[in-house]
Amino acid sequence: MKLGPLVLLEWEDSLGCARGWELFEERADSFVTIQSVGWILKETKTAFTLVPHVGRTGGEPDQGQGIMVIPKRCVLKRTTISISSSARPGTRARRRVP
Repeated sequence: MKLGPLVLLEWEDSLGCARGWELFEERADSFVTIQSVGWILKETKTAFTLVPHVGRTGGEPDQGQGIMVIPKRCVLKRTTISISSSARPGTRARRRVP
C-alpha cells in the first residue's frame, strides 16, 4: 500500500481518567491539544490513519508501528511536511561512509 504525504496533525483529544476518586466541583472541563507526525496511510471522509514509524525489509510486506486513527472532527490544523524524495519510505537514502 502506498503511503500519502508526511503531515503534522494538531488535534484535540479528551482528558483521561484520574487515578483515584475526584470531587465533582474540582474536576476541570478541559481538553488536550496533541501534535502527531506521520505518513497518511488512509484518509476517509471522517478520519486520518497516521503511521509514525515505517519498516521495510527486502521482499516483505510494508509494516508500521504506532498506527493511529484520528477523527477529522478532532483535527484543528493539518500541515504537510516537505522532505526530499530520498527520505521517503520505500526509497534508499545514500549514506556516506568515512
